Amino acid sequence: MKYTVYETATGKVCRAIECPIDMVEQQLAPGESFVEAGDSDWRCCQVDLITKEVVHFVPTSPSADVEWEPNRKEFVLSQIGQRRQDNNLRIQTLERAQARVVREFLIDPDKVGDDGKTPRQRLQEIEDEVADKRRT
Repeated sequence: MKYTVYETATGKVCRAIECPIDMVEQQLAPGESFVEAGDSDWRCCQVDLITKEVVHFVPTSPSADVEWEPNRKEFVLSQIGQRRQDNNLRIQTLERAQARVVREFLIDPDKVGDDGKTPRQRLQEIEDEVADKRRT
């Protein structure tokens, strides 16, 4: 038989288990109880503490960067979250590249490189791009 295990204080579903009824109690932690699972998916349910029925539930979003995906029954990165993650990765890449340009600047700040720019110009380009990525 399938059972839904939940927190007795909140009704929050912890997990689903499948075992004979006489084995269920052994699998519960303190503060947990169970109900028959039925056809419900434990990832998007909670237990109504008054009726002891499993009811549909969409959890509170853990951040503004994710959204609930009902088919997968989990939070996924939103478009805004994906853009923010991409921007952060680009900033990290730029800041790693910046070390070389800083060394060049300290050695000879006016030397023009193969790209036709001085270290000061390249540093300013990096800083401008980082600032742009942080704004979006």
